Amino acid sequence: MPTIKANKIWDTQYNWTLDGDEWSNQAAYCKKPYKEWRDSIAKEFICKNIRNNFNILEIAPGHGRWTKFLLKKYSNLTLVDLNRECIEFCKKKFPACKNIKYIVNDGKTLTAIKNDSIDFIWSYDSFVHMEKDVVESYIKEFFRVLKKGGVAIIHHPGRNNVALRFKFLKNLGILGNKIYQIISINKFFGDDGWRSDISKYFIKKIAEKNDLRVEYQINCWGENNAYNIKLFNDSISKLTKR
Repeated sequence: MPTIKANKIWDTQYNWTLDGDEWSNQAAYCKKPYKEWRDSIAKEFICKNIRNNFNILEIAPGHGRWTKFLLKKYSNLTLVDLNRECIEFCKKKFPACKNIKYIVNDGKTLTAIKNDSIDFIWSYDSFVHMEKDVVESYIKEFFRVLKKGGVAIIHHPGRNNVALRFKFLKNLGILGNKIYQIISINKFFGDDGWRSDISKYFIKKIAEKNDLRVEYQINCWGENNAYNIKLFNDSISKLTKR
C-alpha cells in the first residue's frame, strides 16, 4: 500500500535515472513522443493557470520534472516534499532561483504555509500514490492556504468508484489482484502503477466538503483529445476556492 512510510522510497531507494523523465509510459500509451506529451501537460494545466505575480506551491516535486515550467512565470514558488533528498536535489538543480522556498513536510499537511497565501497549487505523479486519509488532509489544507479564487490542479487515481467495494480481492493473491485491477482501472495487462484506492468521485466529494469547487475532472486534452493519462485510468482535477 502507498502509505506515507512507503513513499519514503523516493528518498533513498529510487535512483531517479532521468530525474522523473523516465516515467514515459503514459506518453507511449497515447502514442505521443514523451517530450511532446510532457510539454502539452505544462501548456494545458500550468501555463494557462499561472500569472507573473502568483505565489505558487508544488507538492512533491521529486527531482523537479515540472518545477521548471512553474519557474517561467513566478513571483514566489514553494516546493514541499516528504523526502529530504528530493528537496536537496532541487536546491542544487535551481541554485540561481532565489525566490524558491523549500520545505520538508510530514507528507500530509502544509503547516509551514500561511493561510490565504497561495494562488496556484500543482502536483503531478504524487497524489496517485497517496492513501485516502493523506489526500483528504491535503485537500483540507488547500482550502486553508489558497487565496479566494485560487486554483489547485492535481493528478490522482481515477479508479471506478463502484469497484472500490471489492478491494478485498487484493488479499486473494495474484488472481484476486488481477480481477480488482480489471474492474477498477479497466486494465488487464501489466500492473496498476502502484495506484491508491481512490476514485474521481472521492476527490469531488472531499473537495466539495471543504468548499472547493470542482471545475473539471479529465483524463484527455488537446486538439481531438490527442493527449491522455488513460494508462492507469488516472484523472486530473481542477479545484477552485470559492
